[in-house]
Amino acid sequence: MDLRPIRAAPLYARPPGFRNALVQSCTPGNTMLIDPAGAALLRQGRDHAVAAGVVAHDWWSYLLIAGAGGLVIRDPAQTVLYRQHGGNTVGRNDTLPAMLARLARLGSGDFGEWLRRNIRALTGVKSLLTPENATLLERFARSLDASGPSAAAELARMGVYRQTRLGSAALLAAAAAGRLAGRAATGAGSRRMAIAGHIRQGASDA
Repeated sequence: MDLRPIRAAPLYARPPGFRNALVQSCTPGNTMLIDPAGAALLRQGRDHAVAAGVVAHDWWSYLLIAGAGGLVIRDPAQTVLYRQHGGNTVGRNDTLPAMLARLARLGSGDFGEWLRRNIRALTGVKSLLTPENATLLERFARSLDASGPSAAAELARMGVYRQTRLGSAALLAAAAAGRLAGRAATGAGSRRMAIAGHIRQGASDA
């Protein structure tokens, strides 16, 4: 097949971690390398993820392993060719139509519903999280039930973030407008991600 190069995937400046994973999937599944300890964690969480109806397996993997204190390493080298196609649930995030689609999901409440599904799945395996991240999960869940301005203020205090300033600002604006309350959802070249399940006490593109 003759592939036409489009552009390199963005190399995000902010570190991966649980505070990022709570609000963003930025670890494409086709680029992940997961060690045996990480795979064991995912097996323990599988039934909870299925029962909660999590939207993306790669987002769930990032959430659980980062939440459990696993080491998430982003390789800056371009090593994987990614073929964009019409059936992508999320797909590229670096074009104007893709950005508008993401804003639409924020405004419709779909994104808020995705967050709640992730929370339900993580709550079922809260014993696997570090104490700090288990507490952070509880605060995050409460913040989504707060009134708009209060929700935005609590998210800011928690320090959750997306990988760009615009993305973080859009998240807080959606929270302030009450758009993270959630509703029934109808359903994200990549850089290689190495995700190690080795547990460290302490901390961490829908």
